[in-house]
Amino acid sequence: MMNALLLSVVGHASGHHTGIPTTGVEGLGPPLFQTEQTGWSAQVEDGIVRVYVGRDLEATQDWMARMQSRLIRFDPQPYMEMADEAYGDGETLLLLRDGNVGIVVHTKANALHWATLVQSAIVDEPEPWPEPCHLEQDELGWWRLVADTPAQLSYIGGIRHPDGGLVFVVPPTSAIVWDHWGRSTRSDFGDPTDPVNPSDGRHP
Repeated sequence: MMNALLLSVVGHASGHHTGIPTTGVEGLGPPLFQTEQTGWSAQVEDGIVRVYVGRDLEATQDWMARMQSRLIRFDPQPYMEMADEAYGDGETLLLLRDGNVGIVVHTKANALHWATLVQSAIVDEPEPWPEPCHLEQDELGWWRLVADTPAQLSYIGGIRHPDGGLVFVVPPTSAIVWDHWGRSTRSDFGDPTDPVNPSDGRHP
């Protein structure tokens, strides 16, 4: 079974992929969305998987360099030809890049199994990159984060309205929209109350 799975992964065309589903991949726990520079992660048996989807190959190559720097104490060496780039020992650590998708698996054992499973879940769907969210101010003066059906919407700064929801007394300074393929778009709002240089985050 493993050999067949490896063959299908090795034969997977490298290039620009849509991403990896953040839910529904067997063995992966609920997704934890982090930043647009680090990607999202999920718990697996005895370890963790991290996934990054770049807008282009250069973004993911930069991510690979950052991950290698973080993992330097493990001295990850080049691994078998299972991706455009792959480093690790196959047992406790694997770091790989398949086109614009980066994957890190760090476990007590079976890193190759989880890396192969996650890589085989890469999809190529003709879907546009997620649109940035924006701020809207209502008639009461409260600020609201608005996004098109995101899988996850996180924000930085601001003061939430005590009634809850994505309603703010003081608007956030930035926000990140994630879609269900693990792609993200950051919006930096600046100060939307500044009449000289306002921003609603529509152009990240």
